[in-house]
Amino acid sequence: MNDKQFVEQIRDRPEMYGLGSTYHPTAALLLGFDQARSGGLLRGFHEWLAVREGELSSHTGW
Repeated sequence: MNDKQFVEQIRDRPEMYGLGSTYHPTAALLLGFDQARSGGLLRGFHEWLAVREGELSSHTGW
């Protein structure tokens, strides 16, 4: 299973991963998976957010 398939599976069946509709458990799962993949899952995410918002914010914690 590649990263895209994994994220799609989480999106389609969150209860299978013990996730409800809350932010923190979902963020923890994705951050943990990102660490397990040596940062590969979220590579480029910060830049994507910056472009989407139009500016970098010190509140992102990156």
